[in-house]
Amino acid sequence: MTLALHGETILCVSPTPWASIWRNRQQIMSRLARQNTVFFVDPPRSSSSYPQPNFSEVSTNNNVEVLKAPFYSLPYGSRFLPKPVAGALVPAIDRWNAVALAATLRWPLRQPKSIDILWFYEPWASHLKGKLGESVVCYHVHDEVSEFTFNRHIARVLWDQELRALGQADLIFCSSEEQYRRRQPQFPEKTHLALNGVDFELYSSVWRDPSLPIPEDVRDLPRPIFGFYGELGLTFDPDLLLGVAQSWPEASFVLLGPDNLDRQYGGTPVLKGLRRQPNIHFRRQRPVSELPAYLKSFDAIFLPYRTDGHARYSQPLKMYEGLAAGKPIVATPLLAIQRHESLVYVAATSDECVRRLQEALQHPTDRRDKGIALARENDWEHRVAQIAQLVADLLAKRRVAAQDRR
Repeated sequence: MTLALHGETILCVSPTPWASIWRNRQQIMSRLARQNTVFFVDPPRSSSSYPQPNFSEVSTNNNVEVLKAPFYSLPYGSRFLPKPVAGALVPAIDRWNAVALAATLRWPLRQPKSIDILWFYEPWASHLKGKLGESVVCYHVHDEVSEFTFNRHIARVLWDQELRALGQADLIFCSSEEQYRRRQPQFPEKTHLALNGVDFELYSSVWRDPSLPIPEDVRDLPRPIFGFYGELGLTFDPDLLLGVAQSWPEASFVLLGPDNLDRQYGGTPVLKGLRRQPNIHFRRQRPVSELPAYLKSFDAIFLPYRTDGHARYSQPLKMYEGLAAGKPIVATPLLAIQRHESLVYVAATSDECVRRLQEALQHPTDRRDKGIALARENDWEHRVAQIAQLVADLLAKRRVAAQDRR
């Protein structure tokens, strides 16, 4: 698909590394890079188990150059500091990190003013505006940081930082309807809904490719197999999963992805129970290209998300991915999930989840086909084309206006 945006240089400042789980930033930037040059800046620190590149080892992937933010970037540490101290430090740290990154970028970017589009996913990066000679600034809202449990004591400060970033941006993209509703009334002209999508060609290979093999590390597990893939962290509900696994000991529950549960729940009885539960199977993160093979092994996809805090504003990528794969999905009642209750099996408690998982094993063909059709409509190819058109239109207007002023 030919994009309206082409021949531009994009600097994307990401909250997660390129080599981590593929989220909307990798999906969008990998497609924009087909016709543009993309510099993708990894965060300075990451929980990812993958080795992270730095400026001395720039990696290239389909016209994407992956860079690492400077090691001397400062962490917030907000969860460990009293509210007055953290509230005063956050804005100062934001400004410092932006100055440090802008200075460090001069070498890999070849020259200080070579950026056409500044694209960021966290409010602190709005301080980069004007430092790289960009023509358009895009803020892609990916999460509600002020709603994180450990940020509650400085939620007002973080929301003020959010409002600053929204004001600085020329275009605002929201990855869920809940995020859009919080921002559009105040910034109606520049706020756009850009829901998470799906790599339909990749995930539909689950049913299109009969030769797709079942991975060895799940092949011999007792059936039925219910699978979760993604980060095991803040949005994951270990209590719910443990209750379901204990209620259905004959079933296998596969957790595929980076395990950050110790950071969130370390030492708690529920986590100890989760580790000891014999029918819960932890598997390490796999490259995105291998995920369809694992989805093929699942009898159903189980998404035990928390429904409080920042999670309630999210729109999980795994919903469209599971539908594209033709797999039944059982998920907790996030607002984005409830909108598709005719296609997704929604459950809130352990008992409800067990009942819905049993129903999912009898997934009717017409429901499966409707899910596949919905996923096809939300292919990343179409989504990125829409985003690119908005950016290209604004960029063209800016350049015409600049010429008129000469």
